[in-house]
Amino acid sequence: AQCRMSGDNRSLGWTILVVASALFFYWTFWVLVLPFVDHDNMLQAAFPSAYFAILFPVLFMVVSGTLTTAFIAVVMIKEG
Repeated sequence: AQCRMSGDNRSLGWTILVVASALFFYWTFWVLVLPFVDHDNMLQAAFPSAYFAILFPVLFMVVSGTLTTAFIAVVMIKEG
């Protein structure tokens, strides 16, 4: 059996993949390369403070964990 995706789902999937990949490479460059670049370099202007490089993923994990826990709690309450 071959799985076929509709055109809309395929383009949505590619869009999500491209955006996620771009964000991953941006963040990786920000965290791993930028600390070794001089502070007066023009690349520094394209990135916020390194403080936010840690803050954004931590906030994302906290919000994701909270939503996942809330979803599981709601399902468990409805089930019984």
